[in-house]
Amino acid sequence: MQSSSRRQAFTLVELLVVIAVIGILVSLLMPAVQAAREAGRRSQCQNNLKEIGLALQEFHDTHIKMPAALIHSGRSDPATYGLSPYCGPEVCYKGQPYAIYNHTGFVALLPYLEQKGLYDQYNYGKVSSSSNVTGAPLGPDPGGTNHNHDPINGFDGVASNILKVYQCPSDRDEELVNNSPGSTDQFEATNLSRSNYLFNAGGSTDDSTSWSKELTYHRGAFGNNGAAKLADYIDGTSQTIAVGESKKFKVLNHYGPYWGGGTHTAVHGHIPHWSASGAAAFTPNYKFGLCDGSLNVYCQSPWGYGSNHPSITNFVMADGSIQTIPDAISIVIFSGMATPAGGEVIVTGTP
Repeated sequence: MQSSSRRQAFTLVELLVVIAVIGILVSLLMPAVQAAREAGRRSQCQNNLKEIGLALQEFHDTHIKMPAALIHSGRSDPATYGLSPYCGPEVCYKGQPYAIYNHTGFVALLPYLEQKGLYDQYNYGKVSSSSNVTGAPLGPDPGGTNHNHDPINGFDGVASNILKVYQCPSDRDEELVNNSPGSTDQFEATNLSRSNYLFNAGGSTDDSTSWSKELTYHRGAFGNNGAAKLADYIDGTSQTIAVGESKKFKVLNHYGPYWGGGTHTAVHGHIPHWSASGAAAFTPNYKFGLCDGSLNVYCQSPWGYGSNHPSITNFVMADGSIQTIPDAISIVIFSGMATPAGGEVIVTGTP
C-alpha cells in the first residue's frame, strides 16, 4: 500500500502564532534600527560642526581675525550704541555713512567650506536682509541678489541655497522661509534657507552693541561687528564654544537659524552669564515657551541651543574639537564656556 506524501497546510491558529512572533521581532528590532539611524545622523551633524570649526581656523589663519557673527545688524541701533562703520576681513565700510547690511559670518566661511562659487555670487555692497528697526539708513538693494528668490526667472539668491554643511539631518523641519520680503520688519526674509547652527555670542544678541564694546563677562566668541582673535582666548580655545546646534522649530516659526540672511535671531547663540535673571532658560533644549501653534509642546528660546538628538547637543569648540553637552549641564558651567576671557575654570562635558 502506497503511503500518502501529501503536505498538511498551516492551521489558522499556527498562522496567527507565526504572525504574532514576526510582529514581536519587528517591534524589538525597530528601536535598534531607529537608534542606529539616529547615531548616523548625529555623526553627520558632528562632521558638519567639525568642518565649520576647520573653516573658522582657516579663516583665522588667512586673516588673523575671526568673522563677525553679524555685520551692521538691523536691530542694533547706531544712535543708541554709537556704532561706527565696520572694517574687517570680510568688508570695510570705513569712511562711509553707517548703514544696515545684515551680513552673516556663515557667508564669510563659504570659501573654506568648498562653496567658493556661491561665495563669489555674494555682494557685500548690498544687504543680505532689509530687516531694520533702528531707523538707520538701509544699505543698497533690499531684496536683491544676496537673498532674493525669483522662481519665474529661475534665479536663487545666495541665501536661498540649502547647504548640507549647515543642516543637521536629525532636524527635518522646513527649509525655506518667506516671511515679509522687501519690508523692514525685524523678521524680513525672502526664501531664506533655514540652518541648524549658531555662533557663540555669549550674553549678546543681534539687538546688542558691537562685540568690542561688550563687557568681558558678557562677551562671547562672536558678536555684532566683531569677534575674538585666537589670542583673546585666555580661558583656552578648548574650553570655549565657537558654534553650536539649534533647532529650527521655535516658540515662533519666524525665528532662525538662517545661515545666509541676517534677519532677527539668524546666527546668534545666546548664553547669558549665570547670574543674569532667567539665565537657566538658555541651557541646551531648555523648554522656554510653547512652540508656535502648539498647546502642549514646549520649544527653545529664540536664540537658544538645542537638538533632536536625545538629551544632548553638539558643539564645536574654538580649537576645532567637538563637545557633546548634556541637557542637564549647569548654567554656571555652560555660561563659563561662552566667554573666551571670563576667567572661569571649566571641566568640559560635566553636567
